[in-house]
Amino acid sequence: MFLLLCLVSSVTFVFLLHCYSHYNAYQKLKHIPGHSYFTFSSVFFRGRDFALLYPRHQQMNESLFKNKSVKRGSTWKVTAGSENHVFSSSPELAKEMLVTKMKKFGKPPGLAQMSNFNPNESVFSKYFPDEAKSLFSTNYDLWKRHRSLCNKAFSDSNIKRVVEKEIENVSNKVVSLWRKAISEDKIVEATPLMSAYSTDGVSNAIFGVDFNTLDDPKCELRYIIEQTFASALYFQLPRIFMFLFPLTREFLRIWEKWTDIIKKIISERREQVKDGTLRNDVLSNLLVASDNPYPMLTNGEMTRDIAEILGAGTDTTATTLSFTLYYLAKHPEIRKKVQTESKEFISNCNGSPTYDQLQSGLPYTKAVIYEVLRVHSPAPYLARYTTEDVTADGVFIPKGTNVTYFLCMTMHNAEIWGDDVEQFRPERFIEDPSFLERNRFEYLPFSSGPRSCIGQPLAQMEMWMIISKLMSEFNIELENKEELPEEDVRFSIVPKNLIRLIVSSQ
Repeated sequence: MFLLLCLVSSVTFVFLLHCYSHYNAYQKLKHIPGHSYFTFSSVFFRGRDFALLYPRHQQMNESLFKNKSVKRGSTWKVTAGSENHVFSSSPELAKEMLVTKMKKFGKPPGLAQMSNFNPNESVFSKYFPDEAKSLFSTNYDLWKRHRSLCNKAFSDSNIKRVVEKEIENVSNKVVSLWRKAISEDKIVEATPLMSAYSTDGVSNAIFGVDFNTLDDPKCELRYIIEQTFASALYFQLPRIFMFLFPLTREFLRIWEKWTDIIKKIISERREQVKDGTLRNDVLSNLLVASDNPYPMLTNGEMTRDIAEILGAGTDTTATTLSFTLYYLAKHPEIRKKVQTESKEFISNCNGSPTYDQLQSGLPYTKAVIYEVLRVHSPAPYLARYTTEDVTADGVFIPKGTNVTYFLCMTMHNAEIWGDDVEQFRPERFIEDPSFLERNRFEYLPFSSGPRSCIGQPLAQMEMWMIISKLMSEFNIELENKEELPEEDVRFSIVPKNLIRLIVSSQ
């Protein structure tokens, strides 16, 4: 009886302590409309992932906005336990968060933890030394060093050399595979094919090494890359999980292989640089990059930066290309315009587009890709954490608050895009060419400001190159004409099911 009484007392104490912590946290943001844990949790736990906040999941969407004070284009809060979360779809808040007050918005603790490498905190501590901070997860001062050095490696002149050789070669491989599929009367599975194209394209651009995942769909490296970024959840698990769950141990085994591959390439390339051999790829330029007062990156830092850039670039580019092919197959009238433009473009380029030609040409094809990124943004939100008290878009946000900007909501806002916001209509970018310049924070597929996606120029070149090459030669139809690909949550939002295409020559 005494033990039971102790147990009940302990549980009651913990519950009351939790309620007290929750109340204190809630009071800090009581001036912001929204939800507390108790009104929000019942809906939250019906879904399996926080990405249910994505607009296409209407159950969560309706719950968030059932309170009339919480509207699209506004800022609201959720207090979960002792933690405060501020959400917004306000472009003005995004501008302050990403540009004018960016020093006051650091990376969330979960991402920062990835850089701490305390053996008791992160699975990554097994594979990286203490100094291995990264471009993706560090805050302002450390980030500034990484970004300054990486900017040199990703300069226009370096990307230009890469595009005109490596990316075109990989694109030509895809064209050959489509020709082969036609001759063998086979269905083309767009999702894995675009994943392989993106993997080989980025690996050629960054490492100057062809992983050949297009040639061998069953190669282990392709599996390693896909599984490494299959879930962002593992990036924040405590080390103890590797002993408790087989799936976590499998993830760690895969991650170790992946980082070993990168470390080996970096070591080999560093020796080549010492011998006076400088190859035309991003890694070689990164190895020699220095920018006073910043020293060159260590092998550990470089491994982390390269792993994250390659992973994020592969996932997001492959997703965008998969959905682009889906919509081109779904809408013949749009596809015909892209085909006409692409045939003329490729012909004028004598079959080999240069960097400058890709930059200046293909206006309608680019509009199609812009619209895909609007409708299916691979990265639907941007997460930050206030490092000090700040007022953004007129809303006071105290230090230590998680802040998430839902750019996907902004890109589905009828007040910005019109009543046809849910229609796939690339013409909206043609009709108002200055829209993107005027509305920088209404359309953010690559983020914005100093921390915008460093791989954006390379990703765009990959997409423009392959779509123009394919659409200049092939017709495509959907095997299942009615099916809209479901979305799954991995490192980004990706198609859950295969996009199967019937391909024919024009």
